[in-house]
Amino acid sequence: MVNIHVRREDNGEWVRGLAIPLEDIQRFSLRPLKWLRFVAFAVLGAKGDLFDAFGAGRNIVNYDTVSVTDADGYYFFPDGNSSCLQPSFTDKVHSNRTLPSRRSQGLADKITASTVSTISTSRHHDFRHDVAKRDNKRCVIKGTTGKECHAAHIIPHSKGNRYIRLVISDRRSLYEDQQVDLLSDLNINSPENGMFLSTELHSRFGRGASAFLKTPNFALKPEDIPWVEPGKIPASRTTIQHFESWDPEDQYPVLQGNVRVDWTVVGAPLSILLDYTYGVAVIQRWATADILNLLEKHHEIHYKIQPDDNDVLDDDPADPEYVPSETVYHCGIHQTRTEAAQCRAIDTAIAFSMFIKGYPPGTTIDMLLQKQEEEAEMRSRQVAREKVQGWLETTGSGSSPFVTVLNSLAVLPINFLKLVTCYNNSAPSKPNLMSHLFQGWLR
Repeated sequence: MVNIHVRREDNGEWVRGLAIPLEDIQRFSLRPLKWLRFVAFAVLGAKGDLFDAFGAGRNIVNYDTVSVTDADGYYFFPDGNSSCLQPSFTDKVHSNRTLPSRRSQGLADKITASTVSTISTSRHHDFRHDVAKRDNKRCVIKGTTGKECHAAHIIPHSKGNRYIRLVISDRRSLYEDQQVDLLSDLNINSPENGMFLSTELHSRFGRGASAFLKTPNFALKPEDIPWVEPGKIPASRTTIQHFESWDPEDQYPVLQGNVRVDWTVVGAPLSILLDYTYGVAVIQRWATADILNLLEKHHEIHYKIQPDDNDVLDDDPADPEYVPSETVYHCGIHQTRTEAAQCRAIDTAIAFSMFIKGYPPGTTIDMLLQKQEEEAEMRSRQVAREKVQGWLETTGSGSSPFVTVLNSLAVLPINFLKLVTCYNNSAPSKPNLMSHLFQGWLR
């Protein structure tokens, strides 16, 4: 086994978090240490480096090496604060579930002063239509069509909008070079949270037996992943990797292959979500008994994020409004089991991350949401103040370009916006009164 050690933020203790068989590492990447670095990134939500020791004299590993021994151990040092697989309290795995009362919509709807969105859940059948259309109505790996395929959620549908927005808010800083303009409008039924998969691959993805690795990424290049298909390695690829071997009796096992459609287009599955679920599969498969035992002792109460689902007659069996039909009943059983397995895997991963992050037992998801909502509001108001101050500095010349500014200041009451807009239309040459209004609001 190759061991990955991670450090707890509350007391600095190093914990053997992952134990990964050498043969699996060699299967997944031609540069094993690069892959291990990505694994740590996906699990912890932080960029950083692997070291050969944790004390004085430690050295960063040589990522280009192709040799790793079975007895090796590595220590992951994050570049900054980690955002471990969503540090939010959720259900304790295999325990009775205590649910908090329903609260407001999720945090970070106001990413900036110019962005305020109230996101409602799309109907689930629209999700299937949009995902199938983007993926050419074929399984993205096998190429099969029709009723044998599902529009599979990357983050499970039953987790709801609040959960996916919390994941995105937590990790978006790691993906500043891509997709930022899309993230604030994403919801659980956005096509970016889905992919068209055959029944068997949906089942494997749901229980963490298979996951999708998108390259290039923080640590890996496309050529670092084994290439089993004819032709030149593309500049961007998404590869299905199997954490669990196929049934020996299966006549048609799916090899480690690439997605058959173009996932570089707008509306394709987001790296932030694919990487997140890759980390979930890693935790589910290779979390050590050491850390699982510590989790059992350390956390006694966990809460989950209540779904905020407004769907009607949903075709997701995990949805309370699901109405099964006789023609898809068997498929419905499969989907129910898949959804439950995927949610359990995410719950395990979250418990792991909260332990490493150092959250005290008793912290609830409502506490975390309230804190992050307050921080998002403070950031929004600060941006708004800076914009208004910039406008005030231009009013000395008599020009008054404040309508554009006001329209972007979503934190201001709508009635105030109407008032100042009307004033500007009727008296554009009188900026002094508006300056006084803004100065009063700034205070």
